[in-house]
Amino acid sequence: MRALVKKEAAPGGVELREMPVPQIGEDEVLLELIYGGLCRTDVSFVEWNAAAQATYRPNFPQIIGHEYLGRVIASGPGSDLPVGSRVVGSGHVVCGACPPCLAGRSMLCQRLKVLGLDVDGVFAERFVVPQRNVAIVPDEVPDTVAALAEPFAVGLHALKRGSVQSGMKVAVVGPGSVGLMTIAALGAERVSTTAIGTEADLHQLELASSMGVDEIRIVGRDTDQVAGTFDVVFETAGHASAVSLAVELVAPGGTVVCVGLPAHPVEINSGRLAMTEKSLVGARAHDISDWKNVPQMLAKATGLAAIDVKAVGLDELDHAIHLTATRQASKVLLAP
Repeated sequence: MRALVKKEAAPGGVELREMPVPQIGEDEVLLELIYGGLCRTDVSFVEWNAAAQATYRPNFPQIIGHEYLGRVIASGPGSDLPVGSRVVGSGHVVCGACPPCLAGRSMLCQRLKVLGLDVDGVFAERFVVPQRNVAIVPDEVPDTVAALAEPFAVGLHALKRGSVQSGMKVAVVGPGSVGLMTIAALGAERVSTTAIGTEADLHQLELASSMGVDEIRIVGRDTDQVAGTFDVVFETAGHASAVSLAVELVAPGGTVVCVGLPAHPVEINSGRLAMTEKSLVGARAHDISDWKNVPQMLAKATGLAAIDVKAVGLDELDHAIHLTATRQASKVLLAP
């Protein structure tokens, strides 16, 4: 089978190779790749920058990629997924037995490994995942929407961390791919949302508008008027200035959910947080249990149809990275 393999702990060095089809273990399924989603974490890993070096423990050479839509080809002992099923799922390989796993916070598993980052991933014609990671996709969900399931699950988990409820006033700061997925998740829950970005984000904000957000605001132009008015603010840009803005936008007693990953530490005035009882929480990926609801929520998230998706071949990784870096697509998918 063909697979995208990163050769060593150095920038670049990814090539399309012929690799053996992986063996299925107990409680695992063998999937045929339909689409693999490229995210900025994958780009960071390919570049082998400081963040990737500090976070992941790969065993090179290693197949990359962790977002997937696949079709079941075969099941191992203990697995009973019907052959031919379209599935989406988590890229987390977890133990299921440590305190975080047992508490429903498997993203904090003490033995967590991430497909494509710590172990062989999904940018291959065939790949293996634990059955508990995956969920069957309803027939009415198109492939290009189903392939957005992983970042969409990140958005759904962020909503849970923010304790979002109907009737709340909510803002999303940063209309990149994660921000748009969070907006789609809010739309599926029928929550009124304001999308906030910079002048450089105008195209992405237009997409947010077509996804059904109630309001668009531009940083430095018309955000001062809504400072301190939101019940929950999601920071998805991953920049220090966005975190500071989110704290200013949230109302006293409200919650800021940090989903983005700034490259550098962010300075926060904790005294002002104390005086206003604003809460600052983090949201990392998703729990394995979240996936039982993802397919049905995908079907409800009509805004996902507006996402600017481009599909390229496994042999076009450089082009895929270019499309992602230049924001010529909100999401790039790799097809075998």
